[in-house]
Amino acid sequence: MQTSAVEIERVCDGADESIVETAAISIAPVNGGPEELVILVVLKEGLRCKPDQLKTKFSRAIQKNLNPLFKVSYVKIVSEFPRTATNKLLRRVLRDQIKHELALPRQIIVGACSRAEPRFSQGSKGNNKQADTFAEDVSAPFSSH
Repeated sequence: MQTSAVEIERVCDGADESIVETAAISIAPVNGGPEELVILVVLKEGLRCKPDQLKTKFSRAIQKNLNPLFKVSYVKIVSEFPRTATNKLLRRVLRDQIKHELALPRQIIVGACSRAEPRFSQGSKGNNKQADTFAEDVSAPFSSH
């Protein structure tokens, strides 16, 4: 069953009240296998959410409303989406950015949906004994590398 990105975005946009807009893209894994579903999110000003919390909400909403076999693989929070002069979403730029980021080691982001406050990350699997460090700054505009 084919499902369009627009259908997925419609469902994800309604999954949490902190969401302004989402973008759904699929990425072919580096090691092969089925494509992974990636959701990029713009939050309402002053709100922050844990990507893993949104990932769970998105997966449940998509499975309930579109396809019970769909699973969200990755969620990234951004301040805005790249667009054309006619305001169309530049999915190619988003896809290239995510491909680059997924090639890097993933971080576990801790925190919950709340008013803006610092977010911290730990090493992979959350058992790193090193001091916590700030997670990526999601207030910066989304950019391609």
